[in-house]
Amino acid sequence: MSNTHDTIAAISTPIGTAGIGIIRISGPDAFSVVESIFRPKKRVRNLQSHHLYLGRIIDPRSGESIDEVLLTCMYAPHSFTRQDVVEINSHSGYLLLSKILRLVVNCGVRQAEPGEFTLRAFLNGRMDLTQAEAVVDLINSRSEKGLTMAALQMQGSLGKEIRQLRAEVLELSAHAETAIDFPDEDAEIMPADELADIISNRLIPRLKALIQSGASNRLWIDGVNTVLAGCVNVGKSSILNLFLDEPRAIVTPVPGTTRDIIESVISIDGLPVKLADTAGFRQAPDEVEAIGMEFSVRRLEEADLVLVVLDRSRTLQDGDIEIIERCRDKTTLIVMNKEDLAGVLDEEIIARRYPDIMRVSISARTGAGIENLKSAILRIVAESDSGSDCSHAAVNARHINALERASRSLAAAAEATRTGAPMEIIALDLSDCIGTLGEITGENTTNDLLETIFSRFCLGK
Repeated sequence: MSNTHDTIAAISTPIGTAGIGIIRISGPDAFSVVESIFRPKKRVRNLQSHHLYLGRIIDPRSGESIDEVLLTCMYAPHSFTRQDVVEINSHSGYLLLSKILRLVVNCGVRQAEPGEFTLRAFLNGRMDLTQAEAVVDLINSRSEKGLTMAALQMQGSLGKEIRQLRAEVLELSAHAETAIDFPDEDAEIMPADELADIISNRLIPRLKALIQSGASNRLWIDGVNTVLAGCVNVGKSSILNLFLDEPRAIVTPVPGTTRDIIESVISIDGLPVKLADTAGFRQAPDEVEAIGMEFSVRRLEEADLVLVVLDRSRTLQDGDIEIIERCRDKTTLIVMNKEDLAGVLDEEIIARRYPDIMRVSISARTGAGIENLKSAILRIVAESDSGSDCSHAAVNARHINALERASRSLAAAAEATRTGAPMEIIALDLSDCIGTLGEITGENTTNDLLETIFSRFCLGK
């Protein structure tokens, strides 16, 4: 991990032509950099914190005027990083921003790594790790509901819940340690059945509720990873084009037209859906199509929702059944396409064989049934979303992994308590849970973990 006490700088706005671009500087030398390259339009004795100043950026070596800018100074600890921070608001253009950044770097400043400003905010105590991760979710969120969840998490909703759980486990751990240290004294020790009851009926259900909410809430931030799967020529690409209302995928009567994954994001009543059109399943006639089907299988494994497309104008094929069976452990919706043609497919066979899978009939050619398909997707997601609590915000895969480990440790502690195991064993399980919960908020962490988390951030954040 890089030195967190030097001065760093980066372009904080997307590279490209725009009205304004921002260069952010953070660290002990931020203000000395300003003195070297900024000339205020009106003479001022001292630049005040959280004020905007109009002036020009000057190359200190040549005296060349680079741009007219607005500059803000934020004195520590009243800044995002809790260090001295300067933000230069210039006109936006890649060459212009790069030139100003080079001037800053020439003053002895290091270019920031991805996420390094937020990392400093975390290390300096301005936010916990869940709040830092919410910054990425706020930037990348694909829906209004996702924005709300990320904003709640940035306000500390998840961290507060985790710290409360951790405090309660710490209290139980204190009782266990007291029983170990003073076994023969009249210390106030919690009875074993009460300890097991608190763990099983109060703590573990709350952990499981967080895990459940995370699995459903992430869909509103990342989008529902949805795969169109089926045999060749059932109309998967036509359905993708219908959703997008544009010819994104090539459609021909020739089997095997789609060989690569074609992706796009749509919104269904505010729900972000990441649609992927995949190569049709069949005995591949050449190596290229075989590779495409390998990609299809991989995407099926990663999918949140699979739309298995069948052709109503032909009988049920062995390949259709194979695809449905392959998706039985996935959330699946059967889409019976080509409703505009004479129906040959025996829907009763599908209903008897797969009574638990929702079915929708559509015509990708005429658009009939597309609204029913959208409604079915919303119903399926709503079912997975039932009972989740938005206040727990954007629980991600890292959090879920830690919550599951913490839950297992508590379950082991409860079982050990019921079976009369030595108190040292119970204390060890409780200690494991405490440490795991601390990983979520950042009270227990490693450099490798921090580098993994913050490498997902963009430069300048």
